[in-house]
Amino acid sequence: MTFIVSLGNHENIIQLSDRRLSFNGIIGDYESNKIGIFVCKNARFAVGFTGLAKCDKFETQSWIAKLLCDSGPPDFDAKSILDRFTERATYVFKNNPLFKKITNTHKRLSVMFTGYLYQHSPPLVALALVSNFENLDDGSMNKNAQNKFSVFYHTEPRPNPPRMKLFNTIGFSPGNIYSEDFNEAIDMMVDKLPIKNIEWKLVKYIRKISNHPNSQNTIGEQISSVIVPSDRQKDFICSYYPTSKRVETYMPNFICAIDNDKLFATKNIKISYSGNQNDLPIVGPKLHPNQKCWCDSGLRYKHCHGSKNRIIQGPSIDFNKFINEIKKGKRNTNNK
Repeated sequence: MTFIVSLGNHENIIQLSDRRLSFNGIIGDYESNKIGIFVCKNARFAVGFTGLAKCDKFETQSWIAKLLCDSGPPDFDAKSILDRFTERATYVFKNNPLFKKITNTHKRLSVMFTGYLYQHSPPLVALALVSNFENLDDGSMNKNAQNKFSVFYHTEPRPNPPRMKLFNTIGFSPGNIYSEDFNEAIDMMVDKLPIKNIEWKLVKYIRKISNHPNSQNTIGEQISSVIVPSDRQKDFICSYYPTSKRVETYMPNFICAIDNDKLFATKNIKISYSGNQNDLPIVGPKLHPNQKCWCDSGLRYKHCHGSKNRIIQGPSIDFNKFINEIKKGKRNTNNK
């Protein structure tokens, strides 16, 4: 069971997910993407899922991307899209013959959306949960998948509270395990401390949960994160946190449903050096400032990939440039 954490305030939303794929406690994949970005006419969200990841030919991350695209028309409105998404998810889980092969316990699925609604000024902080086993309103969690999906909506109260906070977790239920770490991250978000500091605090929190016996080998230490600024003019920041040096880094899935001309999805995006440099590490673990950098440069981490002036965990997404490159055929995509 994946563990997904989301925190937010008036300036930024951050969502993090581990990348381990397991079945009955047996690890099947250390690098399975469960997080993405969803943009529609009036909203920008980080989106993550927990529960069923694969069933024979059914792959949840691809299915979510396609279903969100299919649910965009005719209005491309956030609430309408999620309502249609919920209804269609129920139909698929009831009628797809593949799901008759698995138990209701393994059929559980939750999809969490956290971000901003832009028909309000200033943008409204919003969270939505589409699930067949979790209840966002009362926090309950069923052991078996229910017969249908439900959608829950939470938004910040208006007028704006001066110290607004949004937080939620889905999937593995940590209870009071390391709750002081999570509460400290919430306080940091309320105080509007640097978002990358909060991100690193949450990375360490998820890794501590991963190593706790209660997680039963279901949560990984490789972490993906998405930061969604409330300002539409600011790019998303996507980060990948490995535990060892890697020759490639991973990006979240990207789903766009703004209008009929901007309706597409991409998945499983990897970034690495090309040509003769494809065996060089481009990302690695966060180290003590005085340790030798993982890239074998011989420099101390603080003077190399740990420099404050160097963003190395993952690039930001220039949204308009990304769309234009896709329309011009400069990027390969997995379309709806």
